[in-house]
Amino acid sequence: MDPFSSLSLATSVVQVIDFSSRLLSGSYQIYHSVDGHTDDDRELNERAAVLRKLASTLTKRTPSTAVSRTSKPVDGLVVEKAPASIDLDSSARTADPLTGSEGETNAAQDGANTFKHPEMERTDAEFPGQGPGDEGMPVGSNNTLGIEQAYRKLLKLRSRMQSTADAFVPEDTHHSEQEKGIQIVAAGCNEMAKKIESTLHNLRADPKNQKFRTLVSFRQAFLRTWSDKKIKEMEKALDKKRSDLILHLVVVMSDQQSSVVRELRTLREASNRLGSAYTDHLDSITKSFKLIQSQAGKESDIRRKNPKAYYQESNDKDGNDGKTFNLFNLHITPHKKSLEQSDIVSYDESAQDLRYLAEALSLLTSTASKVAIAQRVLAGLHYKTMLMRMENVAEAYADTYEWIFKTPRARAKKNIKVYFLEWLLHNDGIFWVSGKPGSGKSTLMKFLCDHARTEEALIEWAKPLDPVMSTHFFWSSGTAMQKSQEGLFKSLLYDVFRKSPEIMKAVCPQRWEAGRRGEGELEPWTISELRRTLISMARCSGLPYKFCFFIDGLDEYEGDHSEMIAVLRSLATCPNIKLCISSRPWNVFEDAFGNTDTRKLYLQHLTNNDIRLYVRKKLEEHPNWQVLPEEQDIYRSILAEVTTKAQGVFLWVYLVVRSLYEGLTNGDPLRALERRIRRLPADLEPFFKHMLNSVDSFYHAQMVQTFQVAMGSPNPLPLMIYCFLDEEYEHHNFSLHMPVKQMPMLEVERRQAQLRRRLNGRCKGLLEVYENASEGKYLGHRVDFLHRTVRDFLRTKEMGDFLMAKNTEDGPNALIFKTFVPLIKAIPWEEMDISEDGTLSIMLMDAMHYAYKAEQELGKPQTELLEDLSRALRFYATTTGKPIPWYRWCYSSSKDGAGYPPCQTFLEFAVQNGLCLYVEEQLRQKREPLDVKQPLSLCAVAHFPGYTIEEPDLRDMVRLLLDIRTPATLHSIDDLWTAFMLTYAEVNDDADYFPNILNMVRHRQGITELLLAHGANPDTLSHDSIPAWWHFLVSCASRSIPPSAYPPLLQTLKLVLSAGVQLSGRDWSVSKAIDQIMFDDDDEGVENQAARLEFLSEICCLAISHGFELSATQRDKFELHFPARLVASIFSTIEEKKSKAETKPQPKYTDYLSIWRLVSWVKGGG
Repeated sequence: MDPFSSLSLATSVVQVIDFSSRLLSGSYQIYHSVDGHTDDDRELNERAAVLRKLASTLTKRTPSTAVSRTSKPVDGLVVEKAPASIDLDSSARTADPLTGSEGETNAAQDGANTFKHPEMERTDAEFPGQGPGDEGMPVGSNNTLGIEQAYRKLLKLRSRMQSTADAFVPEDTHHSEQEKGIQIVAAGCNEMAKKIESTLHNLRADPKNQKFRTLVSFRQAFLRTWSDKKIKEMEKALDKKRSDLILHLVVVMSDQQSSVVRELRTLREASNRLGSAYTDHLDSITKSFKLIQSQAGKESDIRRKNPKAYYQESNDKDGNDGKTFNLFNLHITPHKKSLEQSDIVSYDESAQDLRYLAEALSLLTSTASKVAIAQRVLAGLHYKTMLMRMENVAEAYADTYEWIFKTPRARAKKNIKVYFLEWLLHNDGIFWVSGKPGSGKSTLMKFLCDHARTEEALIEWAKPLDPVMSTHFFWSSGTAMQKSQEGLFKSLLYDVFRKSPEIMKAVCPQRWEAGRRGEGELEPWTISELRRTLISMARCSGLPYKFCFFIDGLDEYEGDHSEMIAVLRSLATCPNIKLCISSRPWNVFEDAFGNTDTRKLYLQHLTNNDIRLYVRKKLEEHPNWQVLPEEQDIYRSILAEVTTKAQGVFLWVYLVVRSLYEGLTNGDPLRALERRIRRLPADLEPFFKHMLNSVDSFYHAQMVQTFQVAMGSPNPLPLMIYCFLDEEYEHHNFSLHMPVKQMPMLEVERRQAQLRRRLNGRCKGLLEVYENASEGKYLGHRVDFLHRTVRDFLRTKEMGDFLMAKNTEDGPNALIFKTFVPLIKAIPWEEMDISEDGTLSIMLMDAMHYAYKAEQELGKPQTELLEDLSRALRFYATTTGKPIPWYRWCYSSSKDGAGYPPCQTFLEFAVQNGLCLYVEEQLRQKREPLDVKQPLSLCAVAHFPGYTIEEPDLRDMVRLLLDIRTPATLHSIDDLWTAFMLTYAEVNDDADYFPNILNMVRHRQGITELLLAHGANPDTLSHDSIPAWWHFLVSCASRSIPPSAYPPLLQTLKLVLSAGVQLSGRDWSVSKAIDQIMFDDDDEGVENQAARLEFLSEICCLAISHGFELSATQRDKFELHFPARLVASIFSTIEEKKSKAETKPQPKYTDYLSIWRLVSWVKGGG
């Protein structure tokens, strides 16, 4: 349901009323054609007949979510007083503030850089009539119309009104009563317009117009058919409809419960949340609605209080002797690139033309609808942690890093030049920022992203186009999205689209169309779609923008770094895109980006002056700092000592300054500070060890436990986890004894403040608390290492031995799971989100990950804690009246062929999370009935949730459920095979959602072996009468699959083919699969294309070795699409297969005799 459908309908009604009134009042004179009807008469008659059928009843309604199509894409708006001759439908030639393109006339005037795209243009037939000269009909002047043209235009206006009315669903509860009233007005207008249309039809019956050639105006023509009284009654009725429509509009625009106002409010909130450039547009639309409401309200008051004064004679140049409705005069001129609040709508209270209301409504409705579509597309790209890493990177200290914006010059004695500014101003391609761990690479990248000089330089680089900057900061300690290709692509596209939304429709037209016609959430983006969209944006030549991407921390990307390098290089080849990237100086990055001195820098060689400045200013900020004249040499020695020992590592400097602050707080003199510096290790790892050795031995046990928990989690844990960890340390089995009781927010804040102090005391600042506001106060405060190098240090053998020597009874995963249970039991009501994929759902998935790891860690089930968690969840379900949100789509989706929702009970949830020991215990206790809604074996192979951390290995779970035959586990092995293969195929298609794809594919290879070993028929047909393995075969060619997963995929495919599958059928065959996956012409721009072609050729060789034969056409295609080396390998496999067939010994007669005797013996019963 389009929330603006009521305004779209109002627009159409106003247009019909205005044109009908002008015909009746005599505003239009009749233009007489010498030749009578035009050549289009026959076509017009046919179209009129069709439209009469469509408009047969205004009460007919069909559900539609289509956005109004009455306005053409435009650029910007400036409002002036309209000339009297402006046509009712001139809005069709104005500029659209969202798309950035303009109407034909103004586009030529506005400059060559205006972006135009075929997908963004609409055909003339989709727009309102263009005034008197509509459809190429002959005209004498602006106020003359041919009879044919008048008929044709009214027909078009009424048809459009009918179409808009059909899209309006009055029974929809989203509509207010006043909105529904607009449709009633439309129905009345439709009936009156039909009468006028019928009269026009009769007027055009005379091929030469002989009967009416002496008439001047349409009013005179109507007087030949109607009486003067009837015309006046019709005019009065039309005017009444005007009045009714205005009254409805006034209420709709002021009613906070109307769908229009509610949708604008929702769009405004979404725009603020997404940081969209549409905020100004929406402000302008809101202000315009208020102006229309105010002006219309005044006119309605006049009509109500003094009806006679409301009508007045028109004195316009057309010689109109009828009555017109005095509302306001609006003229929109497209020659600005953005909507400004003061430019949207202006009113001249002395003006007398209602048709400008139609133009305003049409423009505003169209704009608001486009904003709604664009925000739906943006919402699919956004994820909560998108900005978290960048926001938590330390700010550059005042006056540091400014050297990077200076022109290349020799630096000190090292003769190092920095060419970054030159690259930023003039060059394309990739600039690489590298440096030692802790040297401040991320801080520099953040500095560059936020600095005004960066924007100024990019403006110069992009001329005459406009620059758009987009950022992404990888984070190895973050969520899967923060360290994956998917997160990178989403961040880049999100930044681009929110800053330049007008390109969205051209760059991803299918997404735009889905947003236009659909409701609710759009389908999730796949990695292939994201990549295609980036490539489309990069190669679209007409865009008015150039793009600069800043990407930090490539070494923190969790995946194949060579693959990531290929992605970035592919983007950098596009002339309108350049990238500034940062990473540690690993060999893979050095080889890829380190070959050109003018396109790289090593940060540790450039920051000596910054370090000296930072130390000096930080020391001077301390209240106890003072330097006597005789101590100046010592002061200079301190600065030189720190700068030299730092070796360009800002993290080391930060820790040293913190140590010096402790000395200053204790009143140490400069000599003591100098000795302190000299005793501090010059490298980071010895420094960290020095810090830990300074922790009071009383806290050692808790320090070790805290570090173990921080190390045991791949992602930063909530601060409240450490609160409950302390509770568990003080009170054994605290988690089990704690009741389900929501913690007040004041108590949450008190505990968090207390924990901050404890962490500082026992960890010496090596663990820090940061905040992610999007997760709320309870979960949004999280604990992470001061720097990635701290985690690296704790992973060394020496520190590993140190932590293990003080190990507790429970391992880190068991400790984390033990603290997750009270975390879930104490969720404050203010932050309780029990929807699928909400707060509780995410916490549950995280908790079960640690329960799975704890089973592996300790070799025993966590039964007591799991049962306690189950009771807490049942409590929440009973209290809220909502089902337990196991994970996203756990109830709403169902699997073809399986017929069950993915997960409905705690035991099913435990199965899908790999809790093999717990599930076995539950099954062997023989408690009947178990709480299951589907066979557990099917639950294990047919549904794979979107795991929040990593996918568990379910091979042991499947083996258990196949071997332990109970009513809760039994299911047809062939149905299990079908469900598993179909699910596997879907996972391959969306492999980008699984950062640990290699492990996932290996797990599924093991499940394939288990199912086949237990007698699964690989040729079992799926719901579409095609074997499920065929879908798996096709999915193996998905571009989402990284090359690292190719070997286990080939092994799985070999298992399937070796099981004796049939290679062809009526609607499917290996040959068809080969054509579908091997010869896709849309491979341009695909990374790792060589590896992918190698993989596809191995699939083909595997199929050939199991009986598949290539056709002559396929051989030709292979030679065309594949490198010669791979073609030779395929043809060699064919020859090898033929050779084996020729040399295979034929059975001897005695062999047949032996077989016959064996069969006879069996038949005879032995």
